[in-house]
Amino acid sequence: MAVASDTPDLLGNHPESRPAQPSLSMKRIVFFSYYVGLGGGETSLRSLLSALDRKRYTPILICPREGRLTQAVRKLDIEVHVIPYWGASIWFVPLLWRAFPFVQRIKSLLIKLSPAIVQSDFHTLPYVAPICRKLRIPLIFACWGWWFHPKPWQRNFYRKGPEIIATMSESIKYGFIGTQPFISPDRVQVVYPGVDTNLFRPFPLEREAIRVELNLDSHAPLVTLIGRFQSVKGHDVFLSACKLVAQNSPETRFAIAGENAFGIPSDEAFKQKILSIIATDRMLQERVKFLGWISEPERLLAASDIVVCSSYFESFGMVPVEAMASEVPVVSTNVGGPAETIVDGRTGYLVPPGRPDLIAEKILMLLSDQAKRQKMGSAGRERVLQNFSLERYAANFSKLLDSLTPKSI
Repeated sequence: MAVASDTPDLLGNHPESRPAQPSLSMKRIVFFSYYVGLGGGETSLRSLLSALDRKRYTPILICPREGRLTQAVRKLDIEVHVIPYWGASIWFVPLLWRAFPFVQRIKSLLIKLSPAIVQSDFHTLPYVAPICRKLRIPLIFACWGWWFHPKPWQRNFYRKGPEIIATMSESIKYGFIGTQPFISPDRVQVVYPGVDTNLFRPFPLEREAIRVELNLDSHAPLVTLIGRFQSVKGHDVFLSACKLVAQNSPETRFAIAGENAFGIPSDEAFKQKILSIIATDRMLQERVKFLGWISEPERLLAASDIVVCSSYFESFGMVPVEAMASEVPVVSTNVGGPAETIVDGRTGYLVPPGRPDLIAEKILMLLSDQAKRQKMGSAGRERVLQNFSLERYAANFSKLLDSLTPKSI
């Protein structure tokens, strides 16, 4: 892609020495991700990279360090670059953040890669946005966090910044722009993630074998929670619901899968608190199995009878959608993405956050009615196939990419 200026940049690079964009028919797309664990957003990004049409796009990933995400993306035969930088906080000051020394290293790499389009996460955006503006590279801001509410001193940065702000849900969109929008809602587009429905599907003939493999009871009703450890995920609410269910259905067993995906000390403290609750409560100790991080969540979901999302908020909520694709009914809180993906009473149940009593009530209703579980499971998979498949996600994202050309800047 041509660079606007004919003069050398701060690194001494002349425009004619910079690599040209391969061809208009093959767009090089750079994706930045500060997080390198495999949380929901990173799993969604990996899936998107795997599904983009390689005849039209060449995806490239840039991260500040190695992790499960970089390892997983390399396995897709996708180019990965690691360049150390700090993650911006929600309090970032645009003029100060763009002056950090590593910004020049990021700029140098982007000049070398010469992408047609760049997508940045929140924690990288203050560094990448001014670079893309200088080099006239269209920029997409992947606004995936439920906590992104721009401060007054940041609003002009967003007004002048990314050509497109892409969110995972309507909840994030309207949380970002606020009740009195500081930016045109048309600048913020919702692109729902999708799941691989060939991977996440029922495994009716393997349920018992999967449970044996995971050291779970082969025949007991199984209620599952999958999620990284963070207080917003509501593991404590889930455990309270487990106790209420066990009082009425003592044969039911529970599985928790996930880890402190990003190595954050406060998340580790929360994890240890949850494990301590299980270890010191006999009712839970006998019934709750902690599986840690699992490489094949699709197998655990397919072996479950019910999946629970007890979060206080979810930006999108990959696990509920993966569960629906696996024909498993979901009991979830009604905040954020799940309120948009789950049809209450049809593909699962929605309850207010922080209500273990209501979660337990819905679990018991489903445990007592196998026909309802099967009906909800079938409806859930059909909903995913129609609205939240990986193919649909890749197609919608491709339309977003194709809407961005140098003329749009």
